[in-house]
Amino acid sequence: MEPLALTATEFVTFFASRHGECEELRVKPLMYSYLRVDRDALDGDIRQVELALKFWAEQEGYCLAGLFHEYDTALNRPALTALIEETCRSNARRVITPSLAHLSTHPVVQHHLLDVLEDTGVQVHTLQEELDP
Repeated sequence: MEPLALTATEFVTFFASRHGECEELRVKPLMYSYLRVDRDALDGDIRQVELALKFWAEQEGYCLAGLFHEYDTALNRPALTALIEETCRSNARRVITPSLAHLSTHPVVQHHLLDVLEDTGVQVHTLQEELDP
């Protein structure tokens, strides 16, 4: 007997039919978050920001699949590089960050990093834009 090869949608339909589910199961699209963390930041403060990012993602119908923390304030951004690689690997198209200042406080660098993310098909959301009228 050959193994059954199913797409994700076919698997969900198959699983639901075998478990008596009448309604269609839905998988939320993935989203990642990115934040730069000051070395002096308190764990409780970081956790509050993480919870706000997670809450926003859930309210908007996304599954927050991972949080990328940047501790390096130089031009070298290993967490941002890892984020870009992960969004490409997982085909996730959304990233949430507390504000664009987490990408960079320098407008030219910030614009360049937004371009890099958008070139990979990623749309960046910020908590700040959601709070500003």
